[in-house]
Amino acid sequence: MGVAFAFTLELSEHARRRMRQRGISAAAVTAVLQFGQAFHADDGCLAYLVTKRVVSAACERGLRLEPFSDIAVIEDPEGRIVTAQHVRHLPRSWEVAR
Repeated sequence: MGVAFAFTLELSEHARRRMRQRGISAAAVTAVLQFGQAFHADDGCLAYLVTKRVVSAACERGLRLEPFSDIAVIEDPEGRIVTAQHVRHLPRSWEVAR
């Protein structure tokens, strides 16, 4: 099932560089932002991560998010993407955003 995205990404130069270095595509970042769970990270930033729970719920709806399950996207308070990274375990400092 294809998914259409209706927003554009505002990426910092650091985010662009890290995405290239880490092999994370703009499509992956978009999927993580669209479907990932939000967490409060440091410095007022939000971190988005496709958790196992998100993958399971998406699967029930016919979406396949497994390829994005280890990617975290960090967004600053102004909504700009500051970095993207692979995350194996949820950092202790991140708290679920409600």
